[in-house]
Amino acid sequence: MKKNIAIVGYGSIGKRYHNILNIFFPNYNVFIIRSRNFLFSKKNKSLIKFKNNKNLIFELAIICSPAPLHLDQAIFFAKKKTNLLIEKPLSSFISKKITLLQKIIRKNKLNCNIGYMFKYSQEARKVKELIKNNTIGKIKNAKIVCDSYLPRWRKQNYKKSVSAQKKLGGGVINELSHEIHLMLWFFGFPKEIYSFNYNSGILDIDCEDNSLSTFVCSNKVTVNMKLSFSEKIRKRFILIYGRKGEIKWDLDNNKIYITKLKKKVISYIKENLYLKQLSCILANKKNKKETVSLTDGINVLKIIEKMKHS
Repeated sequence: MKKNIAIVGYGSIGKRYHNILNIFFPNYNVFIIRSRNFLFSKKNKSLIKFKNNKNLIFELAIICSPAPLHLDQAIFFAKKKTNLLIEKPLSSFISKKITLLQKIIRKNKLNCNIGYMFKYSQEARKVKELIKNNTIGKIKNAKIVCDSYLPRWRKQNYKKSVSAQKKLGGGVINELSHEIHLMLWFFGFPKEIYSFNYNSGILDIDCEDNSLSTFVCSNKVTVNMKLSFSEKIRKRFILIYGRKGEIKWDLDNNKIYITKLKKKVISYIKENLYLKQLSCILANKKNKKETVSLTDGINVLKIIEKMKHS
């Protein structure tokens, strides 16, 4: 008998998950719930629409809606004892609903993953291994850059996309928080955060399109991060400086450069990280090293909050 998976929100990410499930996981029934149909009654928090399927039992709910809706929708499914995959970020703000979600997940013994899928990549795990093995000596500092041009990757009227609207949880910090999660995974939770976030005016949107930040992490590692929606020349890399050399991960070209006395280049074939993420989750792996936990999502959200108010 086929198990059921719900995809909530059917934008570009929702469609991507749907395609992957159709191709690689034909033994699941997939139900699409568009965000506009996932409305709550103020009295009892039950679904107003989607009534015909309200009694279905779901193995997994993939929450791909705008960030401000994530927590209410996740709580709804968690109460029905449904495992969760919540797209990043966990929410657009810290609230008491996070604590409620945690309690329900613990009570119902659920798996909950956050969609920071770069943790599943060969390159990320290799960089983590190089840091752990002290390959370039004691880490001094690092630079993380994600320069992008929003009109290029939100081609259908980018101004109306989730990324460009503050009320839908848009803005460069929320949308490019993969970099924040990678920093957290590589260097630990920052002890100090200094962030300058601004709207350049170039894109004519109502949220920040650039962020320049400095993080002081454990072992006094300083990380400088640049996130941008308004750069026409795309760059995405992580550069780590150690006492014995450097590590550069070029995320766009799937290459890791290790420079000591000589330069070593490790090339990787581009992976479908959404597929790897889903494969791991649907295999019911509970090893924390293999998944991106709710705690990871909460910690990224805490950093985002500090960045916005520093």
